[in-house]
Amino acid sequence: MSSQYPHAPTRNAAARGIFFSDLDGTLLRSDNTLSAADRAALEGLASRNIVRVIATGRSLRSFCDVIEPDFPADYVIFSTGAGVARMAEYEIIKKSVLNREAIMRTVRILRQAAIDFMLHRPIPENHFFAFETNSPTNPDFSTRVNLHKQWACPLRDVETWSEATQFVAILPPWRDASVIDDVRAELTDLSVIRATSPFDHQSTWMEIFPGQVSKGSSASWLGTRLGLTPDTTMAIGNDYNDLAILEHAAHSYVVANAPGELTRRFATVASNNDNGVAQAVARWLRECSFDIDATP
Repeated sequence: MSSQYPHAPTRNAAARGIFFSDLDGTLLRSDNTLSAADRAALEGLASRNIVRVIATGRSLRSFCDVIEPDFPADYVIFSTGAGVARMAEYEIIKKSVLNREAIMRTVRILRQAAIDFMLHRPIPENHFFAFETNSPTNPDFSTRVNLHKQWACPLRDVETWSEATQFVAILPPWRDASVIDDVRAELTDLSVIRATSPFDHQSTWMEIFPGQVSKGSSASWLGTRLGLTPDTTMAIGNDYNDLAILEHAAHSYVVANAPGELTRRFATVASNNDNGVAQAVARWLRECSFDIDATP
C-alpha cells in the first residue's frame, strides 16, 4: 500500500533530464565521503537543469546521518524505494507500508525457513526495528543489530504490528541464497529484493516490501510527476538492489566494484573510490540527446 502526500512534485518545465545514483559503494567512497570530482559532477548537472536523485537502501534518518548539509542533490529515494523525500527540509512526498496480513504471513514464512530477520517500523520511524534470530549463528546479523542497538529490540507480540515498512532478512555466506527464490515464490504479491551486505560484503540480504516497491518504481513515479520520460534518465549503481533502477533508465552504468553479474550487463566505469560517478556523468552528457556541452 502506498501513501502520496499533498505536496508531491508536479511537472518541472525547466528540467531537462534526471540523474539517479545509489549512495553507498557508488557515490560515496569506502570512507563514506564524496570526492571533489563527483561533487563537481553533481553540481554541473544542476547548472544544466538536470534533477539529481539519490537512491539508497538507507532509512531517511541513516541517510541524513552520513551526508553533509550541503549535499548536491534534489530528492532522495530511501529504504530501497519505500519512501521519497525532497532534500529541502527532507519533506516526505511518498511512502509505502506493509499491512498486518502481509506482516503475519511473511513472519510465518521466514520462521519456517529458519531465516533471521528484522522488522522495521513505518516511515518516518523506520530506523526503529525489532529482530528475531532463527539460526544458530549469523555474524552479519549480529553486526547490524549491534550497530543500531539504540533503535533495536527483540521481536515480541508481532500480532500488535498493524503496519511496517519492510523486513530485512540476512543469510550468512554459508547459507544457499537460492532460498530467496523460495521466499519470493511464496510472496508473489510482495517485493522481494536481494542485496549484498555492506558489512562483511559476503552475506546476502533479502529485503521484503509491499508489492511493486523498488528503487526503479519510485524513480518512475518521481520522473512521471516531474514530466520527465525514461529516455532522459541516467542511473548508476553497484549492487543487486540497484537492478530495477538500472533497468528503468535509458542510460545505465555500474561502478567497477559491482558484482560481475552486473558489470557484464551494464556499461562499467571506475570504482566508487576512483570517481566513477563523475566518469559516468561525463559519458552520459556526451552520449545523450540533450543540446548541452559535455564536461571533459
